[in-house]
Amino acid sequence: MPNPPAPDYTQAAVEMKGHSCMPKIFVDTDVIAAITERGKFGETYNDVIREALGLPPLAFQMGGRRLGKPGSLTDLVAVGLLKPGQTLTWHRPNLKQTHEVTVTASGRLRTRTGEVFDSPDACATALAGHPSKGWPNWRTEDGTSLLELRAFLPPDTDKTPPSVDG
Repeated sequence: MPNPPAPDYTQAAVEMKGHSCMPKIFVDTDVIAAITERGKFGETYNDVIREALGLPPLAFQMGGRRLGKPGSLTDLVAVGLLKPGQTLTWHRPNLKQTHEVTVTASGRLRTRTGEVFDSPDACATALAGHPSKGWPNWRTEDGTSLLELRAFLPPDTDKTPPSVDG
């Protein structure tokens, strides 16, 4: 029986500046294409793979420096205050509207239409059609706001709350 042809591998590894080289994996071009297609703007290959595997986001770089963007849910997911797949709700009683989003493994919010947002504010703004504050409005099943959840972050994480004026 003849051997199958050798696959075309693409190196998917990055050397972090100032740190030792990360472990290398080799994947074929079909896998790279699929990862690229699944990824959202600003996501790394690692973000996409972690989400596909159901792993929490990589919240911190070496030395405890924050990896997630300020205003993102990365820290809340990393410490388990939010879970991938969890539903958040924004009730707007004056407009008789209720919005629901799902928390992704990479700490983003996915709407019912499949749009993905990096921050609660960006998601709320897109759904409202005007600048809106998501941190005080998005709530967990028990009614806790995202702003309230931030108070439970361990002291070594970035707890700078977003502005709630405006």
